[in-house]
Amino acid sequence: MIEKCKDALRKDDLEKAIEYGKRAVEMYPNNFDSYFCLGKAYHRMRQPELAYENFKKAEELASSKEDLASIYEYIGRILAIIGKLDDALTYYNKALGLTKEIGGKAAPLLRTIAEIYFKKGDLDKALDYYDAAFTAGEEEGASKEFMAEIINDMSIIYAELGFYKEAITLLKDLILFGNLSENDHIVYVAEINLGAVYGAMGNKEAAKRYLSMGLNHVKKIGDKYWEAVAYFHLGRILNKKKYSDKANEIFKEIGVAGVNHWIS
Repeated sequence: MIEKCKDALRKDDLEKAIEYGKRAVEMYPNNFDSYFCLGKAYHRMRQPELAYENFKKAEELASSKEDLASIYEYIGRILAIIGKLDDALTYYNKALGLTKEIGGKAAPLLRTIAEIYFKKGDLDKALDYYDAAFTAGEEEGASKEFMAEIINDMSIIYAELGFYKEAITLLKDLILFGNLSENDHIVYVAEINLGAVYGAMGNKEAAKRYLSMGLNHVKKIGDKYWEAVAYFHLGRILNKKKYSDKANEIFKEIGVAGVNHWIS
């Protein structure tokens, strides 16, 4: 039953994964994998309360640091989803400590912790963790896309703190890097964020230029999330409801609550 649950998850057959996971829990109530697989199935079905319940049981049954690190990360993720950010930080830091102990990759966890501090409004702390994530990413050989995402996130924080020049420098460097490495997605996301920064500065002309450019580009590659983000910023900056409505329509279509990062 456990293997059937895992196989259903691999095939993205979540209803079957839950069915097999429930049977696995009944048959093997003291097995870590039974609860872990069922928890993952509920998590992917967007049922955080049931996912949390099973992950907590798996936590009790974990017998290795690797298992505990995975569980702590999942519990942190669930707690962040339901808005318990301080509790989420506790679990993510537990996961980070164990990940470092077992020689795993710390950069993704450091970035997630930075994102939570951003959501809490502690921008200085968020920036510290983004710096740490960037350093760890370099040491761990993280992908260009991952490193670019961190720079994008840092640019937003600089803009939130009023350091517009620093934010613009980062994003223009990112566009140059994306062009040189022939990574269109990095370029297009940086264009949209650059438009948002110019909008925060009150430079509507530059904002509209970069947002429109980025919007046209992401539409061509079919990136619905960043298409919605571009519309979101155009709506705010140009005060046009049709753009805001379009953003909300796309967010609803792809099952996302809204923009992860935005400039106030």
